[in-house]
Amino acid sequence: LLDWKFWVIPYGAYQTELQKMAKKWGCKCAVGIGQNAYVNKSEVVNRFYLPRAGFNAQETGSVSFEQLKALIDSAAANNGWVIVGTHIYDGWTDDLLNTKFAEMVNYAKNAGLTFVTLNEGYRQFEPYFQYNEMY
Repeated sequence: LLDWKFWVIPYGAYQTELQKMAKKWGCKCAVGIGQNAYVNKSEVVNRFYLPRAGFNAQETGSVSFEQLKALIDSAAANNGWVIVGTHIYDGWTDDLLNTKFAEMVNYAKNAGLTFVTLNEGYRQFEPYFQYNEMY
């Protein structure tokens, strides 16, 4: 079944109207893209525009591998949550998939991070999200 309560905003477009619709329709959260940021429990986060770092997502603002490693390090040090998005397209090569993606996964695991679905991550961080009633 499709879990429609967790949205990924197309192309990460930050639009107030999308956030209003997500709230009106009972969504739990929405995720943007192209951001060099992670969810941090010590900061107020808009649950209808969670930051997502692009891994090889040329069309929607990818971060460099070094930036992604820095995000992983910061999230691990601060008990944070890095949301990583990918786009599969003709540019995915065996080298990229088997080397860089595997390296990113291993780097995150070695830093102490675990991999969860968007639903699971949201539930772990739900108490820390800002429930901004302006939307």
